[in-house]
Parts: sequence; C-alpha cells; structure tokens
Amino acid sequence: MTHVDAPGRRVDLDAAASAALSTLAGGPPPKSAVPALTRLVGDLRRAGRLEHGRALADALVAVVPDEPAAWLARSEVAHRQGDLGLAVADTRAAMARARNGGAGAPRLVQLLYEAGDLDAAMEEAEAALAADAGNLDMLALLADVQDAAGRTEAAAATVARALIAREARGFGSAQLLMACFRAGRLDAAARDLHLRWALSGAPPRPFPQPAWDGTPRPGERLLVWGEQGLGEEIWSTAMLAEAAARVGGIVLECSPRLVALFARSFPGATVVARGDPPAAACAAASVQAAAVGLLAALPASPTTHTPHVVADPAVSAGLRARYRALGDGPIVGVSWRSANRRVPRAKTLELTDWRPILDRWAVFVDLQYGDTEEDRRAAAAALGITIHRDPAVDPLGDLDLPAAQVAAMDAVVSVSNTAAHLAGGLGVPSIVLLPRGRGQVWAWLDGVRPWYSAMRLCRQPRAGEWAPAVAEAAAALDRLLAGGQPIAPTR
Repeated sequence: MTHVDAPGRRVDLDAAASAALSTLAGGPPPKSAVPALTRLVGDLRRAGRLEHGRALADALVAVVPDEPAAWLARSEVAHRQGDLGLAVADTRAAMARARNGGAGAPRLVQLLYEAGDLDAAMEEAEAALAADAGNLDMLALLADVQDAAGRTEAAAATVARALIAREARGFGSAQLLMACFRAGRLDAAARDLHLRWALSGAPPRPFPQPAWDGTPRPGERLLVWGEQGLGEEIWSTAMLAEAAARVGGIVLECSPRLVALFARSFPGATVVARGDPPAAACAAASVQAAAVGLLAALPASPTTHTPHVVADPAVSAGLRARYRALGDGPIVGVSWRSANRRVPRAKTLELTDWRPILDRWAVFVDLQYGDTEEDRRAAAAALGITIHRDPAVDPLGDLDLPAAQVAAMDAVVSVSNTAAHLAGGLGVPSIVLLPRGRGQVWAWLDGVRPWYSAMRLCRQPRAGEWAPAVAEAAAALDRLLAGGQPIAPTR
C-alpha cells in the first residue's frame, strides 16, 4: 500500500513497516530515528493499516520503553482499534516518561470520558487544573464530563470558573464556546462565536461584503448564508424575521436540499443554492452574515419562535391521508439514529429499546434516513410493532418532501438529527431524546423560553443511560396525545 508523505514522496507503507520491524529486531535504534518510526506508526494508523501499525508500535515500546512518543503512538493505534483500556494505559505511560507530562492530560481525560470512566476523567481534569487553573480547554472539557455524569450544577459552576478565567486572559477558546452553548450561556457564547470555525472543519464563506453587526440598514440587502449542517441551517433561520425587520431585504444562501422548502417558508427573501461561485443574487447584498452568526448580531437572549418553516400543505395532506389508511390512532413519526460525524453512537438508540414509546395504539411512520429495513424488522420481531416506511420519501434528498411528511404527523419522537429540527421548525409537537455530554448544544435551545415552541427534550440522567430518558419521553408522549403538553424536560 502506498502513501504520500508530507514532502509529497510516495511511500510503500507495508514495505516500510516490514523494514522498520526488521531494524527493531536488531535492537534499539538510534534516538534520532525514533521520530521517523513514530511518524510511520501514525501514517499506518491514518491509512487504516491498524494491524501493521500496532505491530510496529508494540516493537517500539519493547525496544525503546523510555520514549514517551512510542507509548503515545501505540495509544493512538489502540484507540482506533477500540482498545480503550490500552489507549488509557499507554497515555499514562507516555505522561509518566515525558518532561511535561501534563501536556497529555487532555488526551487522557478524553479517553477516560470515551471509556465511560467519568469519575476518573473528572479526577484527572481537576489534577490538571490544579497545575493550570486558567486552562480554558480543560475547564470546558471538565464541564462536558460533569454534564455527562449528570452533575449539571457542577458543570454550570465549572463554566462560570472558565468565564472568569476568560476575562483574566482576555480571549476565549473554541472549546469554551461549546461549553457555553451546552450550559445555555448564550450571552457568553455570542462574543466568541467567531471561534466556532476552529471546530467546523470548514472555513467561512469568502464573501467580500462587510459583516453585519445588527445595525439597522433599511435601504440595503443582507446576505445570510447557511453554515455547519442542515440542523443549524433550519434552527438559525428562525432569526430571519428579526433580521429582515432591520434591513431592506434578505438574500438567503442555503444547502441545495433546502432551497424549495426555504423559498416557500421565506417568500420575502431571495433564496439561492449554495455554490461556487456563489449565485449572482449574493452580490446584490451590501452586508453579509453567517446564519448562526446572527446570534451575535441580534440580541443575545434565547427566544421562543413561532413555527418558521412551511411545508407544502397539499402534499402534506396527501401524505396524511395515505398514512391514515394504514390504521387508526394518532400518526407518530419516529427517528432513532444520527449521522453526526463526531458523536453518532452517543446520539443513537436501538429501535428495540423504544418499547415504552412504541407500546401504544398508533400508526408509526419511519422518518429515519438511510436503510432501516433491518431495524424495523428487529422491532417487529421483538416488540410486535409495525413501523411503516414510505418509499416515496427520501430523507437524504431534497428536504421539501420530508418536511411535508413531518408536517403530516400528529407527533414526532426523534433523537437529535435533521428530523428533529424539521419538526421543531414546522411546529409539529415533538419530543427529542438527548444524551448527556458529547458536545450537545441543545441546552440553550430549551431554556426558560425554548427555541422551538412545540418541542420538549428528554435527556439521559447520565451518559449511556437511555432507559430513564425513554421512559420520560413515553410519559411526555402520553400527555401530548391526550391533548396536553409534554411533561417538563429533565435538566
């Protein structure tokens, strides 16, 4: 297998690994050769050659046991292999041998967090903070772990500590920004909102117009461009009405999958698909703002928004009639998986774990994207429940039809994904199941005045503990379908 290294040379990784193993079989290499060998382990890991990388890392640790980089290289391979126990042990070994062992603390805390050893993760984070009390990223990480452990008051206190440290330092951090979102501290998040680009993996759109700061410009057009993901594009457009009241017109650039839906939802705006080069209409605006960036331009206080997304009423009515023919009872849409690249497992449940939600008289409709046949078959076998899939609706295509499908529901129960945001934007009564920690930023969407007026959130009491959240969601659905409101969310 060939690989292109940093200078652009093509390297046969398997041959290089074999040669390196032969060299190490002869005894410890020169100290100057260790960096190249650990880089090769990293190259093998990144190329997916995990067995070769592990073999080379094992040999390195055996022959140069005093080199921190050897232990760290094996820790990274073990992490990729899912061997979290070894990854943690090797990270500790690397820290013990390094001159500045504390530099490995963030990795150790993250690994312990991922392994579910939350008490140890919090202990290591506090130890690191004893040496560097103002470390914003470590404070943010500690708050995330505390939230995962269900220690919400402690997490809030840690965010408060981090904000004091931020004032002393005079600058923020991307991790602290996310911690502020998770803690519902939109007031504190707004000033550092520009730091989100360090986490998104993509730079902001290079529009030449100056950034809009919220100042009224009644005779000028504002370009608002979508960012991050589909969910962010949906919830952030709830602010368009307030922005439009301050300018002479809106040009909205969004995902091509949202153009039809947004054109109907915002008839006063010019809606164009995101592209390179941008659509000509974008040049007509004199100022611009990223959609999520409107949080900084507009008053930083979470507000309950009236439904701002509008589905095609005729299509929705037709879909509802089709589902009504499937049986009696309320029509409930369900979605149980997330494709979020960073935290898919934390946000996803097995459909067979939904018994308290599905054990009721209702017509259940599959709103989940992707192939769900195996999941639905398992639910039918284990629970005796039929979940209907509409082959005419593709949740991975243009979202105008999926939006009409969601609008046809009496209620929606979902994990955190695009279906949840569609239900919220459309104003369909909905319940969202959320994990603890793992980057969840729904807290500020569900404050005293929730962002989505018809949505309630049911959170795990502790990371990995779905059963209480599912039971709470089932009780909320009972009330909702009985004509009441979903029960108050768990904090």
